Amino acid sequence: MKNLKILPIFSITVMLALCSFSATGTSGIKEIKSAQSDTSTRRTYYGSGRLKSITYYSEGKKNGVEKEYYENGELQKETPYEDGVKSGIEKEYWDDGEEKAETPYYDGTPGVRTVIKSYKHR
Repeated sequence: MKNLKILPIFSITVMLALCSFSATGTSGIKEIKSAQSDTSTRRTYYGSGRLKSITYYSEGKKNGVEKEYYENGELQKETPYEDGVKSGIEKEYWDDGEEKAETPYYDGTPGVRTVIKSYKHR
């Protein structure tokens, strides 16, 4: 009889969803955590039910680009994080989607908030 090898073809990731919503509407927080790693995604919502923000976490710290939205659905701000601190170029937008400003952050150093680009709004 030949030796048979069983190779895993795929793995299943179990996701846990923790939801909290207010009694007055659909505003609240929805958090999805990975059972296989220490990562999670948190979404917050306006009372209208529209997405307010999305933030990524790794080992309990913000990691990746956090996005904030106006209630009309337009992107308000994109802020990059590394190990829980702002790091990179934060971009801000007007409520009609036009660019507003770009601000550099280096290792989350407080006081580094020099606008490198600022845009006029119509």
